[in-house]
Amino acid sequence: AHILNDTSDPITTGVTLTAYAHMPGVSYTKTASLTTFDTQLAVPPAATTTSTHTCPVPSAVKFWWFSTHTHGFAQEAKLRNGSSDIVVSTNCAAPAVADFGPPSFYEFGAGEQLTYSCTYFNGSPTMVGFGASYATDESCTGLAYFFPASVPRTCVNNLLLP
Repeated sequence: AHILNDTSDPITTGVTLTAYAHMPGVSYTKTASLTTFDTQLAVPPAATTTSTHTCPVPSAVKFWWFSTHTHGFAQEAKLRNGSSDIVVSTNCAAPAVADFGPPSFYEFGAGEQLTYSCTYFNGSPTMVGFGASYATDESCTGLAYFFPASVPRTCVNNLLLP
């Protein structure tokens, strides 16, 4: 769960988690996450800036979920395949989600890559860069789930790890 409190006052919240378990002995295909991070963000004071990076995706996998994560300076965050939008978010507190369930899982073709792009407006008098603070920093993060998988994957700027 990700709860955003954009005030200085404490909040009370709750989470309901629903899970479905397999019966013992049922085989399944493991899912893992692909997370992208732009650590090179630099949004000047009183400016609108777009930051874009492209990452290779694991080969021979299918994706079933995509979303984004940004902070309060973001105006828009996108995950794309070439010129085709997969998901577009315009609200950091409630980012858009794109689900692809069976039988229509999302697949990248040979040589296609995931592009993540975020547009920011910095109305503050100081430079805004990558960081954890919702008040003074920003994030351009893409999130996706894929299968079959053995380990989660991370893309930092344009480099897919491990």
